[in-house]
Amino acid sequence: MSRKAQAERERQARIILGQAETEIAEKFVQAGEAYAQNPVALHLRAMNMLYEAIKEKGAMVIVPSTAVETMDWAECWPQPRWPKGSNRDVHGSQLGD
Repeated sequence: MSRKAQAERERQARIILGQAETEIAEKFVQAGEAYAQNPVALHLRAMNMLYEAIKEKGAMVIVPSTAVETMDWAECWPQPRWPKGSNRDVHGSQLGD
């Protein structure tokens, strides 16, 4: 009888793991849809993942240059509109003549 009970426990464990995998996949789909509508959120999430990877024990993370290139914040945030002729940079600092 113990083999039968053990087999039943293993079967239940596989069922629970399968259900968890399905729930996780659904959450990933929802996250993908949210990130598709908000690229800034995707950039923030990527940066957070990098931070989480290196915060413990000063681990080193190798990031492909293409990933870094996609983190161009200038494209994500609207540029300030200074009055014409104000000669200011994107930070509001006065530019030299």
